[in-house]
Amino acid sequence: MLGKLCVCGHEMKPQGKQTLEMNGSSLGSNLWTDHVEVDMYICSWCGRMAFFEPEDVREKRFRDACEEMTMDELRAIVYDANPDMLRAVARERIEELESIERYKVEQKQKEEERRAKRKKLFSGILGRDEDDGKPPKNRPPEF
Repeated sequence: MLGKLCVCGHEMKPQGKQTLEMNGSSLGSNLWTDHVEVDMYICSWCGRMAFFEPEDVREKRFRDACEEMTMDELRAIVYDANPDMLRAVARERIEELESIERYKVEQKQKEEERRAKRKKLFSGILGRDEDDGKPPKNRPPEF
């Protein structure tokens, strides 16, 4: 697979990470200076230099963006022409949401089973059949 491509069409070679200073002060103070870490690439054909967001920062940005999306929005990302990393993050988020839904369904089924067992147990203790509407056998009449 090709890496980053230059505008001239040739592959750019990675030159490592660089830290750029943004919004610097002319007084030499670092109080208002933002430092941005970037990956630097150089085209061996034309000499063009380009800066790209590091992959780990880019992946975190994609994860944060996918966190707020609905299932339909995530599926649209997976099936549209998007960067591979974004599609992979969207797939992971879909799997996570589906796993949460499966867990909720399982918990609901377990709770319904527990309630059915309790209902059966207490109906046996109180002498009441399931839902026949008759009063319990051992209860005194109410006046």
